[in-house]
Amino acid sequence: MTQPTCDNPTGTIRILNAPFNSVAQLTPNAPRPAGGNPYLFVSLVPGTYRLTLTVNGCTSAPRTIVINPAPAPVLTLANVVVTQPTCTTTTGYIQVLNPPAGATAQLTPNAPRPSGGNSFLFSFLPPGTYRLTLTAANGCTSAPLTIVINQAAQVITSFTLVNADTDTDIGPLANGMTLNLATLPTQNINVRANTGPGSIDRVVFSLNGPTSHGQTERVAPYTLFGDDGAGDYFGHTLALGRYVSLSAQPYSDTGCAGTPLEITFTVINEPVTPGTITYTLVNANTGFEFMALTNGAVLDLATLPTRNLNIRANTNPATVGRVEFALSGAQTWSQTEMVPPYALFGDDGAGNYFAWTPTAGGYTLTATSYTPGGIAGTPRTIAFSVTDGAARTTLASAAASPAAAARKAAVGTEFTALVKAYPNPSDGQVSLLLPEALQGEVSYTLVSALGAKVSSGTLQAANGATALRLDFSRQMQASGVYMLHLTSGHTQAHLKLLRR
Repeated sequence: MTQPTCDNPTGTIRILNAPFNSVAQLTPNAPRPAGGNPYLFVSLVPGTYRLTLTVNGCTSAPRTIVINPAPAPVLTLANVVVTQPTCTTTTGYIQVLNPPAGATAQLTPNAPRPSGGNSFLFSFLPPGTYRLTLTAANGCTSAPLTIVINQAAQVITSFTLVNADTDTDIGPLANGMTLNLATLPTQNINVRANTGPGSIDRVVFSLNGPTSHGQTERVAPYTLFGDDGAGDYFGHTLALGRYVSLSAQPYSDTGCAGTPLEITFTVINEPVTPGTITYTLVNANTGFEFMALTNGAVLDLATLPTRNLNIRANTNPATVGRVEFALSGAQTWSQTEMVPPYALFGDDGAGNYFAWTPTAGGYTLTATSYTPGGIAGTPRTIAFSVTDGAARTTLASAAASPAAAARKAAVGTEFTALVKAYPNPSDGQVSLLLPEALQGEVSYTLVSALGAKVSSGTLQAANGATALRLDFSRQMQASGVYMLHLTSGHTQAHLKLLRR
């Protein structure tokens, strides 16, 4: 007889030297003898069995055999106490009750060591998912028990604009965004508050503006205008104007008030007619849209999830012959885009936007679309401004060090003005004069006028002003305009190269 072990929770029974032609029976519910050996019973769960042997019609008296439980300790929530965080305590506790003599407890990942003299009490546990095991004195370890320590207070992470007709997401609703009802797939919309992990008792909404509304939601999805409980969003058409606040306040099951999220936004309704251009601010890291960029908009870099931006021109029709951009103000830039997406600072030809980190200040942006035949549409000009609530650099400190000023100018596309390419136009062989502000490894991407990437690689720029020679004669075989994009850390530049 073989009893269960730490690694095998079942036992076996084997009859040795059984008489010829004898038959073995094991009850109750015993598996049939394994393989060709009629005297071997395997995979026996813990319990009491009766074994008999029959020879020539005569049956032996039954023998009682006990298969013991596996020696590994059993760990369930019945013998574990979990203390969740409260409104005033941000961490939790886990304690094992009545552990077997000689046993030890293990909690992963990154669990604090058991507290004080109690080796079965784990304290000061931050919110997260933990695995608790118990190892007996014989070395056998229990199956892991998964325990979740909840957030003491919930958090609203973001808002999402929802199409209430189809119950699908339109996109994020961020602070400072302008919603143009004319460009949305529907005016029947809703707003969903997205929460962090953990349980929630309710989310309390407050909307203040041309339309004012309050809502308390107790089950997900947590929506400003509610739903039917089965995910069918109720719709609402927002009145035009500026909404001074949309806030959502979460509360936990214990009544703790979590971290609210509050934003402002504006609703307009400007129909798009053929040839009209509108602008969209884009997250260059993800390609996702932030907001419509309209005349008079103010962008605060400190409130955006990234400083790597781009601006897309939306044309009507969606595909035109080309779009010409001109940006002036705190920074200047011009760009011609031949294929969508028509981005002010370009993309790699596969829809991955190149990044622009704007300098704080005022800007004027004009874009003109052209038909494939070269007929110009009506230029679209807007003015907008950029602020940086997180900026700490003063004009005095910038002026104190020319090198610091050069590095500051190298942030974002400001660096473009510090890079010189010559000769330009060229036969494809060009030298780059890189200033002191750019040192180390520099990545480059060469893009054709059609947006196709024709070359990429890295350069090594030494300290100080350095001229680097590049040979693009094979890649720039066709005459025309090419864009050379340079990046190094947080610095970047975009150069227009002309092929003779």
